[in-house]
Amino acid sequence: MAMTDTQMERQIAQDAAAAAIPDTPVTAGTFGTATPAGAIVLPGGAKAPGSATMAGPVASGAAPLGPSSSFVQTPQTTSVPINDGSGNVIGYNTTTYNWDGSANPTTFTQVTPSTTGPTGATGPATTDYISAAQKQLMDWGILNSNDPNSTDLMNQITTLAQQGAQPDTIALTIQNSAAYAARFSGNAARVAAGFSAYSAADYMTAENNYRSILSESGVPDQYQTQSFLASLIGKNVGTTTLQNYVNMASQLATTQDPYLLQTAYQQYGLTQGDLIAHFLDPNTAVPVLQQQFAGTQVAAEAARQNLALNQQNALSLAAQGVTQQQAQAGFTNIGSQLAQQQQIAASLGGNAANIGSELTAAQFNANVNGVSAAQAQQDLARQRAGLVNLYGGSSGAAKGSLYTEQSGVS
Repeated sequence: MAMTDTQMERQIAQDAAAAAIPDTPVTAGTFGTATPAGAIVLPGGAKAPGSATMAGPVASGAAPLGPSSSFVQTPQTTSVPINDGSGNVIGYNTTTYNWDGSANPTTFTQVTPSTTGPTGATGPATTDYISAAQKQLMDWGILNSNDPNSTDLMNQITTLAQQGAQPDTIALTIQNSAAYAARFSGNAARVAAGFSAYSAADYMTAENNYRSILSESGVPDQYQTQSFLASLIGKNVGTTTLQNYVNMASQLATTQDPYLLQTAYQQYGLTQGDLIAHFLDPNTAVPVLQQQFAGTQVAAEAARQNLALNQQNALSLAAQGVTQQQAQAGFTNIGSQLAQQQQIAASLGGNAANIGSELTAAQFNANVNGVSAAQAQQDLARQRAGLVNLYGGSSGAAKGSLYTEQSGVS
């Protein structure tokens, strides 16, 4: 039903009167900062005091809108301190909330005070010193989970940093620690021998150079221990000298020659693994090891011809300069003559057991078991002459007997 002119005028007047009444203002603000305390969050993001009354046109019989339990007050942000094993605060877990009371994901904030003092507070400088020291120790191989020296050292560093110690103090503590001395143990031997101690960097450079030589020569990793490298460093062994050790040891590390291994075991009581360690031992002078190695090779060539050469004679020939190749050729020649020469001696009533020594002395122009090269040559020539006289110009002795160097058997 259409309004009359009078009704229309009355409605316009009522609307004008209602528009003239101002609303109670609300306090806008950022989340969590609305004032006064106890502010109520409105769905639009604005906030009003908890006592605010929403004013406006009121229908007949209705009461003004006031504070209501249906309004949700925003929970306060929570911040929980997080401690390390020593009870020091290392950061905070912070939780913020939305206008409807739901929580946002918790975030961790590391403590970063601007200063560090004797009270044990932690800050950027403290954290940096501890982290730098820890990284350095890890690079050096000092921090080991099962090493009490490593644990004690890290605890000392942490305490010093928290007390405000500077990097030079921390560095000095590290260098004077038991963990540092154990890691760079070759330095103590160097100082005792009159050499200067290596810095950590120089020490590790020497280790890396040694490992490179050992690995490239095929020496197994099991012999590249920290203690072995420390012994090289302690004795100031240069890379050239180490290469001399390795040239011998690497051949023994891969050899499949049963005569070489058998001879080494018989003369030195060493297995293949023992041989490698033996010829890598910096406690023995390189020339001695080289002579032992050469002697082993010489004796192995004798064994290859089913001949026995004791350690003393083998070392003597090696010292004289007989190489493995010369030994191989020489003992092959001796082996081809031995049986016949023994039969000649036996037929003439001579000492057949001594023929091996005489042939060896004559072959290598050496003194073997007290027989000189000159004496050996005379004896062998006399035996041949006697055989010619016995058989009227024919040396018809047969082969078959085996030479055993009785006085030289090891």
